[in-house]
Amino acid sequence: MYDVNVTGTRNVLAACVAHRIPRLVYTSTASVVFAGRDLDGVDEAAPVPPRGAFLDYYTATKAEAEAAVRAANGVGGVSTVCLRPSGIFGEYDRYFFPSIVDKAASGKLKYIIGSGTNRFDWTYAGNVAQAHEMACLALTPASPLAGGVYFITNDDARPFWGFLGDLVAPLGYPRPRVHLPLWLVLGLATLVEAVAALLAPLGMAWETDFTRARMVLASCERRVSCAAARRDFAYVPEVGVDEAVRRTVAHFEGLRAR
Repeated sequence: MYDVNVTGTRNVLAACVAHRIPRLVYTSTASVVFAGRDLDGVDEAAPVPPRGAFLDYYTATKAEAEAAVRAANGVGGVSTVCLRPSGIFGEYDRYFFPSIVDKAASGKLKYIIGSGTNRFDWTYAGNVAQAHEMACLALTPASPLAGGVYFITNDDARPFWGFLGDLVAPLGYPRPRVHLPLWLVLGLATLVEAVAALLAPLGMAWETDFTRARMVLASCERRVSCAAARRDFAYVPEVGVDEAVRRTVAHFEGLRAR
């Protein structure tokens, strides 16, 4: 993760300077301001937590790379801007959607962690691409984008567990419906992580996504504001959430329950 997200980004920055590339749009993540507590419509003024406060190592490396890109603005004539999408989904997804369907097929998606009312900002991949193009066209040394960061979402937060149900239900899988208290889930996840840590030195690798970090993320309110992107480069998502879900589900029709 460090080699790709941090060293790789520094290599790209050096290449931009060496080849006089005037503009660089970096794909960051909204997770760089998330430290396990509710985010209720925050904007770009929200602080990036210190390195040790992130819930996972991946987000820590993304935050470090984002800082490097911002610091590089103006170096060698390169203007930079960082976009922070949240919850990307869409056609051709190789990880998120297939893994959700896999959990639904195995019965693991029937559980709701916590109250289930927590809302989350999701973003259609096509809108993320749209935002990158618009930011690139608007980015100049004198523009407000230069050296800045912007949240990018569909600007239509949905209940986390309800949205997962919207993805799998059209394919014939049941929606999440059984509530589990967060304290119980976190206790079980702690136990799972402890067992995995004990097995690792014995050469018994055990990969799991049932971690405390993921359970916290799935139970927190996480809404961010796109007002700055709308103001500075006229970003308004072209594809709404409902249409984006329809397109995504249609693309993965082959995963329908049989």
